[in-house]
Parts: sequence; C-alpha cells; structure tokens
Amino acid sequence: MKIKTEEKFVTHPMENELGLDFGTTIMEYKEIIPEIPVDMPQYDEKDDEIELKLEEIYGLALGTMSMVSDEIERVEGRYKSGLAETSTQLLNVALGAVREKSLLKQHKDKLVVANNKLTQKGLGNNVTNNNLIVANRNEILKAIADGNLFDTDNTE
Repeated sequence: MKIKTEEKFVTHPMENELGLDFGTTIMEYKEIIPEIPVDMPQYDEKDDEIELKLEEIYGLALGTMSMVSDEIERVEGRYKSGLAETSTQLLNVALGAVREKSLLKQHKDKLVVANNKLTQKGLGNNVTNNNLIVANRNEILKAIADGNLFDTDNTE
C-alpha cells in the first residue's frame, strides 16, 4: 500500500467572508493506492480477484479514515465524537481486510508446503497399495520357505 499526498482546490465558507475567489483554498489530501498482489500459480483467477478486492477494501477504509480524522480537527466539538466513532469503524474494516488476507496467505502457504512435499517425494498424488493375504500362520511359513510369498497366482 502506498500513501500519496496531494493538494487540491476546494471551496471554503470563509472565502466569501474574506473576499477571496471561490474554489481557491488549497487543501491537502491523502490518496491510498492499493498494491497489486503477488501471483500464485496454485490459485486461479477468482482467488486473485478476492485478494485484489481485499486490498482495495483495506486501502479505501484507511483512506476514508484518514479523511475523517482530518475533518475532526475542523468540526464543532459536538460532532467530533461521531466522526471519531466513524474512523474507529473504518479501522475495524481495514483490520478485518488484513485478517482475511492473512488467512488467505496461510492457506496459500499450506498449499505450497504440500506441493513441495509431493515434489520432493516424486509423487504426483498419494497412492496407497493395500495387499491382502488370506492365510493362516502355517501357510505363510510354507510360502516363505518355498520362496513364492509374493506370487499372486495361487492355484492350489
């Protein structure tokens, strides 16, 4: 997230009282530019879209909170508590977006770890071979002695 500070011309109620032209008051404002998320090969377009939306929500909440906090200084005392409440709610929205991004990151990390384990083992997927031997102890000992324990053709 990048915070860009710029100036813009706005109208102010005191311009009329001071005999100034309308729209000549310079006001500083902060614009929050969301970062582009890192591409993950295991994720599809929908997951990237969700991550981008969370980043936009986070940036918008922080930008609006910054604007509301700046306005607190300019308003009458009885309105300050309402604006402070609003800025607190916006911070909660930003915190929720960060929490969702962290959960998404944890999920991505789990997928990467699982994919690395499968790659190290050389397995593309988990395969379990279960071999069933139906015999008693004497038959197994006889098969071991004869050397045909692993024969699958029992024609007896």
